[in-house]
Amino acid sequence: ARIIAKTDGGKVLVNGQGTFHADALDTWLGAEMARELSGQSEWKGELLLGKSTKRLKFESNLVGLGSRLPSPLRKAAARPSQLVFEQQSMEGGTRWSSIKYANTASAVWTTRSTPAGHKLDRGELRFGGDARLPAEPGLQISGYVNAFDLGGWVDVLPDDRGEQQPVNISGINLTLSSLYFLNRRFSDITVNAKLRGNLLRASVNGKEFAGNLTYRRSGEGPSRLSGQF
Repeated sequence: ARIIAKTDGGKVLVNGQGTFHADALDTWLGAEMARELSGQSEWKGELLLGKSTKRLKFESNLVGLGSRLPSPLRKAAARPSQLVFEQQSMEGGTRWSSIKYANTASAVWTTRSTPAGHKLDRGELRFGGDARLPAEPGLQISGYVNAFDLGGWVDVLPDDRGEQQPVNISGINLTLSSLYFLNRRFSDITVNAKLRGNLLRASVNGKEFAGNLTYRRSGEGPSRLSGQF
């Protein structure tokens, strides 16, 4: 890697570029997801350090990095897919972050510092567009997905989250052209959900089925998920 640092008015600006390898990503992604990546790619980044400011930006076109992750994140190594990650510290222990992966998905969120670590305050995960920070707390999921392999993600995502804090989903407004699950393909799926207190109610509609899901989260003891189709 090549690192260049300079000072300006009490601030330190660090620019860097180099190559990262897929096997070095398990620290951030976890071993289950990292093993589905292969190859290497070039990156460039910028870090600004000030008395009350810290801003980070990382970019890569991911050429040379292949992904066997389920759709919509499967990728041939030779295909360019621009990845941009940004993070900035704000007042009061709040941290603003954003990530964008080509035109496939983007996310923006804020976290706040707690004794147990940084906890999600509010954010949005949007497929097929640019995410925007919502006004209400929790995570909103929205947008359009051409193909989503739900069964594949169930296999890849770890069962044990360790000490990670759960993410509170405040709403869903999602359209999926194709959903793959239980060795079947489901077409033209729409999911709409809204959180009221500790109760998340969702309507799910598609060509092959329609129904409702209810998720009741519990601060103590197990949460409950029920459905009617």
